[in-house]
Amino acid sequence: METLEKTYDWIKHIKYLGADAIYFGPIFESTSHGYDTVDYNVIDRRLGNNDTFIKLVKTLHKNNIKVVIDGVFNHVGRDFFAFKDILLKVKNHHTAVGFIDLILIKIVLLMILLPMILGMAIIIL
Repeated sequence: METLEKTYDWIKHIKYLGADAIYFGPIFESTSHGYDTVDYNVIDRRLGNNDTFIKLVKTLHKNNIKVVIDGVFNHVGRDFFAFKDILLKVKNHHTAVGFIDLILIKIVLLMILLPMILGMAIIIL
C-alpha cells in the first residue's frame, strides 16, 4: 500500500472530527526529505504516484474535504534540472535570472493549471 493510500483509512475520522480540510506536506518528487524538489510534475515515489494522488483528491472532495498541499515552490533541490544547469553556467549572471524566471513561471502554471486538472484549490502558506 502506498503512503498516500493510507489516507483513505482516515477519512471517516477526519469527518468525525468536523474537519473539512487536509494538509499534505511536500508531495513532489524529491531527493531525500521532500523540501528538495526535483520534479514538480511528479508525486514523490515514496508517497505514491500521480494517479494515486488524483484519485485520493477526488475521494476527499466527494467527502467534502478540501486539499491543501505544501508545494515547496520557493526552493528546489540540487537535482532540479534548472539548478544543475545553473551550476554549469554559473559565470553567466543571466542564467541566474533565467532560473528565477523559470521558478516563477512554474509557480504560475502550478497555481492555474494543476487546480483545473485536479479540481482543487492550491494554497501556499
